Amino acid sequence: MKLLKKLVSKAIMEKPITKPKEETDLYTVFGVATGVRSGNTQYGDWDALMGNFEAVRTHDGEQFASSCVILPEPMNGMIVQQLNSGKADAVEFAVMVGLKPSDGSRPGGCGYEFTVMPLVEPTETDTLSGLRAKALGATKPKALASPGGSKKKK
Repeated sequence: MKLLKKLVSKAIMEKPITKPKEETDLYTVFGVATGVRSGNTQYGDWDALMGNFEAVRTHDGEQFASSCVILPEPMNGMIVQQLNSGKADAVEFAVMVGLKPSDGSRPGGCGYEFTVMPLVEPTETDTLSGLRAKALGATKPKALASPGGSKKKK
């Protein structure tokens, strides 16, 4: 498994992305997002998901891992919104990222569009629930054994 600074299409594919002849799957991303890092560049604003992520490239099965991922929209924005709502500590997700030829209607377009298909519904989770249950379960006082061998007086 290769460790990357961030999981983005260019890094996962390890070669320039060109216009496909037909829609194709590129890679799968599995992850638990626990936070958001935002910034801006000359190309505009961006939001990266922070947490624990893995990607598997479709054509050869090569695996990648990182603590940062930027997914194609609208999925990235939907997960950012769930995290920023404050309702959950984390969001678990699994998606297939693909590529399809674009219709060429966007000026300056590159001839393709990314696609993203959820493989499971993104779910809000309490990341500490499992640990909390283990810890609190371990600290419960053990029940005392019933007195054994007590003899009745005759």
